[in-house]
Amino acid sequence: MSDDLDPQLMRQFAQAAETLPEAPFHTRVTEQLHRGRIRRVLTNAMWAALRGLLAGFGVGLATPFQKRVGRPALFALAAAALMAWAAF
Repeated sequence: MSDDLDPQLMRQFAQAAETLPEAPFHTRVTEQLHRGRIRRVLTNAMWAALRGLLAGFGVGLATPFQKRVGRPALFALAAAALMAWAAF
């Protein structure tokens, strides 16, 4: 095997040592992260609003039954279950 350096190999090493385009890469990755975060926040907010709406409907539907039947423990349990479900 020869100890001579291959010019094509030296050219590839020189290309590998070039600086990478940091600014465009950093900008692109940062924009993608922000876009994903905004999407997540909006999705979570919509789910929370839907849960709150459903919990309100549940409490509103359970209230007449609580007054007629007179079982405050059942109503309290249903309200607590709806609030726990809405929180998670």
